Amino acid sequence: MAKKATDLLKKKKALLDNFLDQAKKVNQVIPLVQEAKELTEWSLQTLNNAPKAALSAFDDLQLEKAFLTDLNIWQKGLPQLTFDIPYLTTSGSAASGTASAVVFDRINTFNQTAQPDLVLDWVKGRQDEYIHIQEQHSHVEKISEKIKNIFSGREVEFLEAEHLYLQAHAEVLTSKAGATAMRNVLEHFQGDLLNLARRFPGEQIKKSEQWRSISDRLATGGAGSLEHTLLMGKEIDQRDLFVRLTKVVKNLTTNPLPELRLIHARWIEHLFTTLNLLDPKCF
Repeated sequence: MAKKATDLLKKKKALLDNFLDQAKKVNQVIPLVQEAKELTEWSLQTLNNAPKAALSAFDDLQLEKAFLTDLNIWQKGLPQLTFDIPYLTTSGSAASGTASAVVFDRINTFNQTAQPDLVLDWVKGRQDEYIHIQEQHSHVEKISEKIKNIFSGREVEFLEAEHLYLQAHAEVLTSKAGATAMRNVLEHFQGDLLNLARRFPGEQIKKSEQWRSISDRLATGGAGSLEHTLLMGKEIDQRDLFVRLTKVVKNLTTNPLPELRLIHARWIEHLFTTLNLLDPKCF
């Protein structure tokens, strides 16, 4: 009788231990889900509340593909309260960030053309909230920690660039100073990714195929995975950000400070999502 009672108690203890372990995982994943939810709501509200004059910017296949990939990744990592926390921490965050960035880019195009005040006020509000989400979820700190773990020492350059951007934003320094530092980070970031990719077997990396090689060798899940597709797409972001920052550096923009603020938001998103698409086994 005593043995049977002991066995029953052990089973109950195992059941309770398992529940508590699951509850801890829930607490661990809640901030990630909350951030994804906020970005999703931001994108949804942006599309739903867009003025008629802005609706055409969101009616294309690229936007659908971005959100389909986002949905597929979260469905894979978050089914029925069964959590794949490392997957959600990396791929889930990257998918949400990439998809919402597509919307951010679309609304920013309205700053480049004459628009009614109603549209411009709406754009400004969406931009401010997007940046607030990044700040609220400590993306700068998370990027710094990731860079430190993967490319030790480079986090110093990143944090210095962030400091110079904040100084430029406060108009203590010129926009050129902040943009130059941010551009240097981008340049070195791609170089570091290439050096990391070269550690793995494969043909010599051609200059024209750098991002393909980076994606093939470093993406979570390897070639053919959703992460690989997203990482391949970062080549366009990298190039676009570099061009936009160069224009600020060379004083080729009419309003460099507001432009730098928008570039900074995309710079943060680019670094954050790219780092989260890398397979932890690679470093």
